[in-house]
Amino acid sequence: MKPFVWKEGMSAEETKNGAYWERNMLVLMYAALSNGIARKHHIGQVDEHGLPCGWYRHQPDPWPGWERVVSLEYGRFTFHVPDDFDLGNLLEIAPNWDGHKTAEKWVRAMSKVGIDVEPVIKDLMTGEFFGKQCPRCGASLLRNQLDDEWCSNVGGRSLSACTFGLKE
Repeated sequence: MKPFVWKEGMSAEETKNGAYWERNMLVLMYAALSNGIARKHHIGQVDEHGLPCGWYRHQPDPWPGWERVVSLEYGRFTFHVPDDFDLGNLLEIAPNWDGHKTAEKWVRAMSKVGIDVEPVIKDLMTGEFFGKQCPRCGASLLRNQLDDEWCSNVGGRSLSACTFGLKE
């Protein structure tokens, strides 16, 4: 594997591929550092390796050529990487994605580095009408940037309130 080096006159595709290469190297470096700290201090969940980071194959493969997933912090942060990207000595692990959506992953990352995420969360959670009707009561549905959907009649009076899409 050769390191990516930006050069004057690169195409948009070459620049995009270079940005992915850089992202993948930073993710791999984070995984190596996290695993090194866990080994040194014997911290983390107990699994076959006792390490917070590894990689696994995403099955079934939704993106040909990007089957492998690097998992950071026990699945709290996951990144698909190209199948031909050298993962060095990162261990293969069982799939452990925690169900996060992409926006949730980045809010977690922002919070971890001290960025005020309150305005971001508010923006992500704000619902907008998108032309679908509630299957329970027929009112309009709302959807936010996390793809959560709920009935706009959630605040209805007494027995007419609808709870479609609300989470406990």
